Amino acid sequence: DDFRDIFAVADDDQTIFEWNGANVRRIGTLVRDFSCKVIQIPTNFRCPPPIVEAANRLVVYNSRRVKSKKPASPAPDNALLSEDEPIRYREFDTDREEIAGIAREIACSDGAQRSEMVVLARNRFLLDSMHDALEGNGVLAETVMRRDDFASPQMRWLVACLKQIHRSLDLRNMAVLVEAFDRFAHSPLDWDDLASQSESNGIAFFKVWMDAVRGVEQPSPITDAVKAIVKLASGRLKLAAAIVQVIDCFDTDDADDDVKEDLSAWRRIEREIRDVQGFASLDRLLQELQLRSKEPVPTPGTVSLATIHGAKGREFDTVYLIGLAEEILPSWHSVKKGDGSAALEEERRGCFVAVTRTKKRLILSRARQYRGWRKEPSRFLREMGCLDEDIPPGSSRRAARRS
Repeated sequence: DDFRDIFAVADDDQTIFEWNGANVRRIGTLVRDFSCKVIQIPTNFRCPPPIVEAANRLVVYNSRRVKSKKPASPAPDNALLSEDEPIRYREFDTDREEIAGIAREIACSDGAQRSEMVVLARNRFLLDSMHDALEGNGVLAETVMRRDDFASPQMRWLVACLKQIHRSLDLRNMAVLVEAFDRFAHSPLDWDDLASQSESNGIAFFKVWMDAVRGVEQPSPITDAVKAIVKLASGRLKLAAAIVQVIDCFDTDDADDDVKEDLSAWRRIEREIRDVQGFASLDRLLQELQLRSKEPVPTPGTVSLATIHGAKGREFDTVYLIGLAEEILPSWHSVKKGDGSAALEEERRGCFVAVTRTKKRLILSRARQYRGWRKEPSRFLREMGCLDEDIPPGSSRRAARRS
């Protein structure tokens, strides 16, 4: 009853996972039920002003937004970085021509800039074709998917150890810790036996496990990693130093591909955290790890391909958003649900998320036919102000800007 403080961060314009339990109405419900004070931070520090303007025009068509919400506003410094034509539009006859045309355009770009390019689509079938077309043009491309956990048992064990030090009574996490360690160390320890020892002696399970595992002979890298965790848990080693020691134990010449990819991802995440706030406290580090995707860093010069859902939380200098046609984006399912439906509004939020991944250039494209079926231009193009007039197939122009 004494606990009165709740702080939540949310954006109803970016709620795109309703199939996974997210619901745009929950923000209003939280405010109502807890009499929350709403603090709006409308400044967009990522996108050039014309892209912020287009995103604002798009999302106001959603009726389920918080009524008092302020439109996004570009950061003053972003206007200085904006290109002459930050939004461009391409139109093609068929989906094959769209894929081929965009692939050729990317192939003609500066190779040094491709690591900061992404091609976004509503569905994977367009991305798979784009991948083949880019590689056919000699462009490295990789489909990126959000990875919420590390792939290797070594890195899952490290994260589980950090969580256990922070929350010593978390038995569910302890199960993850033991399972991950057993996978790479092939420990003969019995989980049920250790649990019984912990309960009968009134000693934290993590301490019982650490004492037991130190009594098992292991190869030197594993032994050294365990020692670093023991010292961290006992306060004899600081967080940053302990993590470095554990990482060094795993970063060996014979490490498998999963470990190498996870180490690449870890270094990227660590670098991102340091850039913002220096090395985090354990609590903050665990929060940041939970929020960030664990996919490895792509090879330099690689163009990223991603679904709209997979791109959330990321940003790129150049964004290509392809497949902007009715029944593609928005999807066939949402179009059948009709104007004003929850499904269609979520598609619009998806488009909002896609365009606001952009730091410099946004290229929008659509075809008149997909898989042989004629499709009308996406309503989102008109709502953003990109369809003032018809243009010849395959041509391009600056997207229209309406007042």
